Amino acid sequence: MSRKRTSLLIAAPLAALTCAAAATAALTSNSNATTAAPAAASSPIRSAADAGVLSLAGARAQQRAGAHVTTKAAGQSIDHPLLPSECIARYGSPCYGPAQLRHLYGADKLGPDAGAGRTVALIEPGVNPVLGHDLEIYSKKTGLPKPKLTVIKVGHPKELDPSDYVQAITAEELELDAEMIHTMAPGARILDIQTEKDVANTFSGFKGAIDTIAALSKHHVDAVSLSYGWFEGNYDEAYPGKGPDVIRSQAAGLATAARHRMTVLSANGDTGATGPDLAGDALYSKQSAAFISTSPLVTAVAGTELHADDRGNRTTPDTVWGEHDGDGFATGGALSEAFTRPNYQDAIRNIVGDHRGNADVSMDGSVASRVWMYTSRYQVLSGQQPGWVRTAGTSAASPLFAGIVADAAQVAGRPLGPINAALYQLGRTPASRTAAGIADVTEGCNTTFAVQGYCARPGTDLPSGIGTVEDASRFVHALATAARP
Repeated sequence: MSRKRTSLLIAAPLAALTCAAAATAALTSNSNATTAAPAAASSPIRSAADAGVLSLAGARAQQRAGAHVTTKAAGQSIDHPLLPSECIARYGSPCYGPAQLRHLYGADKLGPDAGAGRTVALIEPGVNPVLGHDLEIYSKKTGLPKPKLTVIKVGHPKELDPSDYVQAITAEELELDAEMIHTMAPGARILDIQTEKDVANTFSGFKGAIDTIAALSKHHVDAVSLSYGWFEGNYDEAYPGKGPDVIRSQAAGLATAARHRMTVLSANGDTGATGPDLAGDALYSKQSAAFISTSPLVTAVAGTELHADDRGNRTTPDTVWGEHDGDGFATGGALSEAFTRPNYQDAIRNIVGDHRGNADVSMDGSVASRVWMYTSRYQVLSGQQPGWVRTAGTSAASPLFAGIVADAAQVAGRPLGPINAALYQLGRTPASRTAAGIADVTEGCNTTFAVQGYCARPGTDLPSGIGTVEDASRFVHALATAARP
């Protein structure tokens, strides 16, 4: 999460939350959802860059201090993505490249043209001049087809500075998004919308990002993936007593996107059931969900931890991405204070109560199962140099699932529009999940030292939603059928 925006990319995120130690209080939930108590509240939070998380939300303190990128001299350059077993031997935990991810999620069965004829958009505050180059290197080195990238400039955006921490993490996150989309939908077009101002740097600027989404209909966009935003607690802090009203007002543009049959997806956070305060110095000591993922018109994508071999075969079921070694990072998953329970969540009212529950679905995001990405110029992760780097966060999870949505739109021969009602229909029973190629995530919690979170259970839950994709070849057909206009 980038500085003023809540980047949900775990590789560099929370770099700003480097010394928030005292956020304690356990959250008392008003729902019947299963929760887990936080560990010792005095544990200091490690910076996102040190944790390997690309998250923009934690960069606020770094930007205030005028931080510059200082990690390039550290670490050893990697010229190709290592296998999971090689990562375990070198780093102590696995990391996964396109071959493993495509096989693990069953996307390899869809072929190299999966997503052809469909478009996934990304919104970037500035210009990353090496995006196309890096995406091509990523594809060539991993055996993926040549990417289809289109760039549209809004106004006169400036080139992002690789020595400026916040600008560098912004650019690196965009590259992660594009590469994860291409991994799951190698035939889809990626549309890079470059804006003149940082659409995530202020509340008003973020509204501009939502308005930009609404304006994408003329570009025949099927899906939009966002890895940044603000937490609902930020609005409460900035607009005392009016936070939810401001959030709902800003979200109005999403209805336009829905009318034009666009699927909007968002990472749902990297700090468990809470988020960073406005200063970026600490985590809130109460629950705070990430907006825009809390909007009922947005698909909130949570993070899981993968367990697979070098070929991408699962060795044990996926689990909720939870805190490791007190680092303060875990998948989002919480109740919205701004939005009430949508109809498609009525069947889980015992979990969400009267609130919109977040998340809806989950994909890989854990620091213990990082993904490989390629970046030649913008690199902020500690101990790694430009080239092939390992990263994590729900900022990887959201574009991974966005690629699968593009594959489903290809099968349907049309844009799918808002898909949450269809997702909950597919995930309503064990039999329906199996038929749709969905794996239930039943273990793990998103509690951190700051706030009590939620635990997975059989069926739909807050930290993993309906579950994760087990077989994309079944899932895309099921989603294409269920998400009818």
